[in-house]
Amino acid sequence: MASLNELEILVAERTREFKALQQKSADAAGKVIGEPVAGGTGLVQVDITGRLVGIEFDQERLRSLDERRLGRQLVEAIRTAETKAATVRDVLLGEST
Repeated sequence: MASLNELEILVAERTREFKALQQKSADAAGKVIGEPVAGGTGLVQVDITGRLVGIEFDQERLRSLDERRLGRQLVEAIRTAETKAATVRDVLLGEST
């Protein structure tokens, strides 16, 4: 059976690890991943969790693009950005895939 001193040391180690992970998570929270939309139509942005936070469009290119094509391009860019965000998140938080 572990002594009280050994248990206190384990608790202190886990507390330090937990605080370090909290700090990594806080640092990662402000990161935004941008992914260009095919054809230079715009840029989609997702946060580190893969949540869509913005889309910027090039108004000149947008006018001449078919809506269905634009929809497919946006979905593709968002999926790519989500994948990149997951990779960045794993690196920042020290997780393996």
